[in-house]
Formats: sequence, C-alpha cells, structure tokens
Amino acid sequence: MKNQIPHRYKQLIGKTIANIEYISDEECNDLMWHNKPVAIVFTDGTFMIPVADDEGNDGGVLWYEGEGRTTILCSETVETIPEMVGTMNQLNSLTIQEG
Repeated sequence: MKNQIPHRYKQLIGKTIANIEYISDEECNDLMWHNKPVAIVFTDGTFMIPVADDEGNDGGVLWYEGEGRTTILCSETVETIPEMVGTMNQLNSLTIQEG
C-alpha cells in the first residue's frame, strides 16, 4: 500500500467511526440497488457507503485486513460470513489516521 494519502481523501483523516449499519430497504429501493451494503457512520454525522463502481450502480463490499485475517464485509444479499458481525463490532471504535 502507498503511504501517501491522495489530497482528495484528506477529509477522512481523524474521523472516528460511531456505527456500522446496513442501509435501509427504502434507501436501497430509492437508489435502485439489489445489494444492501453497510454504511460506516462517523461521529460527526458523515458516512461512507461502498458502491460497486464509480458510478454508484449498486452497493458494494469492503475488504478488511487485520488481526491476522481477511474479512469481507458483505452486502446483505451476498452470502454472510459468520465472523462478520464480530468484525463489524471491532470496527466501531476505529479511528482513521494518516500514515
């Protein structure tokens, strides 16, 4: 991984995750998505939602590396990984730092 964070991502530095939750069925319907992804909600009220492509055509997944394993945080319509709930709880207290 590169150590330098591109300027367009600087707004993420220092943010703290308040919650991780699936977007609602209504939000999925409004966006015309088939996959219901997780939303990472920050303490300042902003959030991030993974999307399938740069046009936002559907919900996407997140790839998490840590604690000696890889976990994919799946959309709700994708097969659920058993340890996903535990990993999502661990992510609740992460802070993004430059480095």
